[in-house]
Amino acid sequence: MLARSRIVNDSFVRRSLTLVLLLLFALPMTALAATPTAQFWEEIGGSASGAGISASELGVVPEHRNTSILVGSDGRPIVAYTDWADIVVRRWNGAEWEIIARPGGGHLPQLAMDGSGRIYLAWMGFVPETQSWEVFLLVRDAAGGDWQELGGSAAGGGISGADGRANVNSFSLALGPDGTPWVAYDTKATAGADFTTVTSGIARDSEQVYVKRWTGPTGGWVYVGSDRTGGGASNATSFVFSNDDGSANFARHGALSPTLAIRGDGSPVLAFIYFSEFQSSNPPQYNGLNDDIYAVTWNGSAWVPMGPPVPATAAGAGLGGPGGISNDTNWANEDYVNRMNRPYVIIARDGAPVLGWGSTDGIDGFRHMYVRRWSGSAWQGLGSATGEIAMSAFAYDISLAPGLNGPVAAWAGGGGADASIYVLGWDARVGRWTEVGTGSATGTGISGPTRRGFTPWITLDAAGLPSVTWIEAPDMESGGQTFVRTFEPRSLADLTLTALTAPATARTGGTISVANTVRNLGVVASPSVPLNFYLATATTRGASDVLLGSRTIPALGVNGTSSATNAFAVSPSVEPGTYYVLAALDEAGAVTERNESNNVRASAAMTITLFRPELTLTSVGVPAAAAAGRPLTITSTVRNSGPAPAGSFVVQFYLSTDGTLDGGNVLLGARTIPSLGAGAMSTAATMVTLPADTPVPATYRVVGLVDALEQQAELEETNNATMSGTMSVTAYQPDLTITALTAPPTGAVGRPMMITDSVRNGGPAPSGAFTVRYYLSSDETLHDTDVLLGARTIMSLAPGASSTVMTTLMVPANTSAPATYHVIAVADAASQQTELAENNNRRASAGVAVSFFRPDLTVSVLTVPAAGAVGRPLAITNIVRNQGPAPAGAFTVRFYLSSDGTLHDSDTPLGMRVIGGLAAGAASSVVSTFTIPLTTTPGDYQVIAVADALGQQTETDESNNRQVSATFPISLYRPDLMLTALSVPATAVAGRPLAITHTVRNRGAAPAGAFTVRFYLSADGALDDGDVLLGARMMGGLAAGASSPAVTSLTIPANTSVPGSYQVIAVVDAMNQQTETDETNNMMMTSPPMSVVPYLPDFWVSSVTAQAGAAAGRPLTITHTIRNLGAAPAGVFTVRYYLSADDKLDDGDVLLGSRTFGGMAGGATRVNDVTTVTVPAGTVVPNPYRVLVVVDALGQQAELDETNNVTASGPLAASSPSPNASAR
Repeated sequence: MLARSRIVNDSFVRRSLTLVLLLLFALPMTALAATPTAQFWEEIGGSASGAGISASELGVVPEHRNTSILVGSDGRPIVAYTDWADIVVRRWNGAEWEIIARPGGGHLPQLAMDGSGRIYLAWMGFVPETQSWEVFLLVRDAAGGDWQELGGSAAGGGISGADGRANVNSFSLALGPDGTPWVAYDTKATAGADFTTVTSGIARDSEQVYVKRWTGPTGGWVYVGSDRTGGGASNATSFVFSNDDGSANFARHGALSPTLAIRGDGSPVLAFIYFSEFQSSNPPQYNGLNDDIYAVTWNGSAWVPMGPPVPATAAGAGLGGPGGISNDTNWANEDYVNRMNRPYVIIARDGAPVLGWGSTDGIDGFRHMYVRRWSGSAWQGLGSATGEIAMSAFAYDISLAPGLNGPVAAWAGGGGADASIYVLGWDARVGRWTEVGTGSATGTGISGPTRRGFTPWITLDAAGLPSVTWIEAPDMESGGQTFVRTFEPRSLADLTLTALTAPATARTGGTISVANTVRNLGVVASPSVPLNFYLATATTRGASDVLLGSRTIPALGVNGTSSATNAFAVSPSVEPGTYYVLAALDEAGAVTERNESNNVRASAAMTITLFRPELTLTSVGVPAAAAAGRPLTITSTVRNSGPAPAGSFVVQFYLSTDGTLDGGNVLLGARTIPSLGAGAMSTAATMVTLPADTPVPATYRVVGLVDALEQQAELEETNNATMSGTMSVTAYQPDLTITALTAPPTGAVGRPMMITDSVRNGGPAPSGAFTVRYYLSSDETLHDTDVLLGARTIMSLAPGASSTVMTTLMVPANTSAPATYHVIAVADAASQQTELAENNNRRASAGVAVSFFRPDLTVSVLTVPAAGAVGRPLAITNIVRNQGPAPAGAFTVRFYLSSDGTLHDSDTPLGMRVIGGLAAGAASSVVSTFTIPLTTTPGDYQVIAVADALGQQTETDESNNRQVSATFPISLYRPDLMLTALSVPATAVAGRPLAITHTVRNRGAAPAGAFTVRFYLSADGALDDGDVLLGARMMGGLAAGASSPAVTSLTIPANTSVPGSYQVIAVVDAMNQQTETDETNNMMMTSPPMSVVPYLPDFWVSSVTAQAGAAAGRPLTITHTIRNLGAAPAGVFTVRYYLSADDKLDDGDVLLGSRTFGGMAGGATRVNDVTTVTVPAGTVVPNPYRVLVVVDALGQQAELDETNNVTASGPLAASSPSPNASAR
């Protein structure tokens, strides 16, 4: 069993329960006539007295919200209700409540009307075949006639049971802007998740809310969103989770009690109650019967949340905690009150959805009613943050209708058998809930003093006037009667104050301006009435309120306004404090209004203060330093923050050691302010003199005292003193300091040095003439041994002034170097001035690196070519730089050839260059060219350059004169001949010329003189004595790096063994005419091998054609093509022609004739020679037959190939009559 009990759903159980209750309360009930306490709520044809409009014998049960009402197109009300177990629809026709529909058994009837006046009736009916409650619907035209169903909406399983038993708990009917009906209902899902494999999903048989829409006769009723195999519009997910003790539990969630409304754009808004059940113990989050309200809307493809979404995880609201729109620990659904409780959603006339609901507080036990409006992003309370409008002692809920100025709400309030029907309307014009007729939300409301009203349903006519139907019964579980009342206000005005604004502050004896607006909310014009204004300590009218004045409100038309701003005097006798301005309309009650409760309004709180000045010193300023016996300027600002102006008063200034005004302070002076307006300020500089006997040095403050002579009575007398910041008071003397001292980072012995220093007088007095001296020190402390470099004299220096100069000093020639020194400057070095402080006259510069004044020669760049050759010039790029402070005289740079980059006595001198002098910081860049000695052994070398190689200059650094170049190779100066390419044709002929293509390259450093290239014919690719010399090519020379391509034509000896494969081997410098750097790379052979054949012809008949139809004794024309495939020409040769049954020449073939040719050049072709022969008489011509052509039939020519001399035609038909037919 699940831990939470469920709503009673079985029809038999529900009916049995109701029957028992009815028997207990002695049905039927006959209600007495009841006059409402609310103003203007009238019955229609006895609709709220006696037996109401139902006159039921068994009674109308309030348990099932069994009433619904609308105003027809003729402005008259139509009411549907359940008479015990039957649905009845009545219409007021002006004389009586006539029955216009009685479709049968059921409950929860709901009415709706579209723009054309068509009336829709929906209800829940019991289907015996499925033992289930289903939703049914009928519709009737505005003109009357029969009630019609829509697509089986009133037959079988109706709308909800059309696709299987639904057994609905509750439903909601709504119409779209085009009149399309929509139905939302709660029922169980028919499919669900497998919770043995997943931890969340839709639980099978969990209640969900599903929505259907009528799409017309063809489409019928269709689901909006998923059908019952999914989660529908509510999609309340269930969860598998673990208890705190680790045991498994299951949270089953569902949705009940849907309410549906359709916006002007056709999009639906759906609200419902979300509930929780648990398989085992309840988790800590679970709040008893806690459930919450959620809302969704259809965006065209999915139901999306309006506000908080339905929980998707097993936490918080997903485990029964507060959530949703309501988000509290209360419960919206009452399990033991079947279907009476549900939220209610409407679309207000401004297009905004408005949601109402009731929920029971588990702490105070009361039923609280809430109304909120959708802002586009959140549900905002109307009238308060939560939107609570009422509280009842029993489990009732709320009904809403879209009023002209906002929603109108109706609910049953009270407890148990003591309930009344109440109505409130939200008036957006004034931003508050107002009664619809005086007393509609107080006392016994609109239902009357019997206090037996339950389950109201409210509607509005076109003019915005409400009608309410409800069930009048002994209590909510007993049978009663259906009652109706309509708001019928008399033609009255309704004056109300829509705005009242007073200043936030005021003063005694002053004047306040009060802005006010009066509006006539009634249905007729109002006469002129007085509007009185009071000064009150509370927001409600009381006997102690003080009349400020009044104004006359002129006659106002319907919705007319009168706005004014009135000035009233505040009596000087009023005590300071918090007050309100109250405005009261028509206090004498001369005008009868629709609502007499809205004639008084209170302003926001107003603070009244005394009308006096309030003087304070907002600032007292003094300089950071001053001197005894000298003038002192005090800047002060006095402000009057009081409401009244101040007369003449004095501000005094005292010298204080601690900032506290007492008898030990010294009066310095004062200033007089003749007057100071309210809120005004006075800022001035007051010159005083510090007493000469003021103890110094010391820190002081100046204390300013406003109204020191107490000339003004103020609001506050304790805040007149203000102290300045601290001020250092000293004697009247100069104070000389070196504030800045800059020396160059380097210096040189015996050379000038420029320093910059700033001397400042930080004292209050000017100085006379004084001397600044400069010392050279090995540290930052002045010693007797430090060297005096020089001095400068300053004739005078005013207080706060500085003297900044550059001074040139000479570093003594005997200064030890290299070393780091500091320059120390001493102000007033001769003690010519008496100062405030004598210990702050010195300052040391940053370190100065002092060196000797000498040159410093280095070879900064040394570059050589990538390679060199013995006996050849070598260009060396070199840069010599003097990085010392002094210029260099003439010196020598020497260059050596080294095998290891280190200078040895054995290294080879290449040469030198002489530089006549080099200024400090200057460089000399040249390219020095020297010859590599012929005795140099080839190999890798480096050049070493040595600046000042003869020691001609004394330098600051003698260790940095050498530079080593990059390593480069030196080779012998010789040619190096090689063949880079060698090729011959694929085939050659013995005894015939052969074209040999080849390229000779000299990759050596030196040019080559005349040399010979020889070519050999080799059978095996290896040059030996058996190879045949074909010939040679003579070359007169070849420059270094140059190449010489050529084609050399040589003859292959006629006696060459053929056919065979050969290679040509070329040898460069074959006669060793040149001495080369490499003698092993002079040979190259061709590849692949070349085919050498004899110099002979080679006959081949490439095609033979003949005519068909050959016959004995008849001529036969033969066409053929002969080619000489050989390179040599052919002499005389003979061609023979044979008649054959196949393509093979044998003894059985018949000779047809022959033809002799005089010769044929090598490679030549005789194309399409035509020869006519006669088939010998008596020859039996085969069928088919072929013609064989045999070239060189008599063996007159020696050929390359003797096997390819016979060629056959294609098969020919002997019997063919066509002389032109041929085959190939």
